[in-house]
Formats: sequence, structure tokens, C-alpha cells
Amino acid sequence: MERPKAYLESVHGSVSISAGIVRINDGFSEACQIGRGVRQGYSLSPLLYIIYDEAMMKEATENVQAGISVGGTTVSLIRY
Repeated sequence: MERPKAYLESVHGSVSISAGIVRINDGFSEACQIGRGVRQGYSLSPLLYIIYDEAMMKEATENVQAGISVGGTTVSLIRY
């Protein structure tokens, strides 16, 4: 599934450039760069997870032919 380059650059820029500070007693630490993850409450987090999950499931079930029978219907993919 191809994504437009501008879209990917926009998401990468908003996720990869993060910094944080820690409150220590009555003051704050110096800012440090956060190297992994997304900010808490980041509105794109659920969407990014779904995109990643979809790609992972597609790759994992690429050559799967089998499944289980549920009420006469073969189910080969169950999530969550």
C-alpha cells in the first residue's frame, strides 16, 4: 500500500521531532530529545497503529490457506 511522499514526510516530521523535560522538585530539567514512540495524547496514534497493524497482518497471512470452521464459514483471520 503506497503512501504519498508528502504525507509520509509530514507524519515522520511530527512524530520524530519530540523533546521532553522532567519536573524536579521546584524546577525542571533541561530538554532532552525523545527517540522512540509518540507523544501522549497524539491524535494520530490510533491511526498509525491501525496502518502498522494492517501491514503486519497482511504480511503474516500472505500464504495462509487454512482456518477454522465457525458455523459453516471458514475463518482464517481473527484480530484482537
